[in-house]
Amino acid sequence: TGADSASGVWAMEDRIWFPEGSPVRTLWGAGWYEKEYERVDGRWRIKRMVLRRQRLELDGNPID
Repeated sequence: TGADSASGVWAMEDRIWFPEGSPVRTLWGAGWYEKEYERVDGRWRIKRMVLRRQRLELDGNPID
């Protein structure tokens, strides 16, 4: 990273409830985002973003 670039790792967790009648009712996940930023015309912008999931469950069942 330099004066006009930066990077970071951000923890994340999400919980999603799907509408009644959907084949899956709930999703729970955890992991992190890897992000790279760049400054363009004095404003910081996301250059790259990757989601890395460490854990994912559908209806309470772990997905490998």
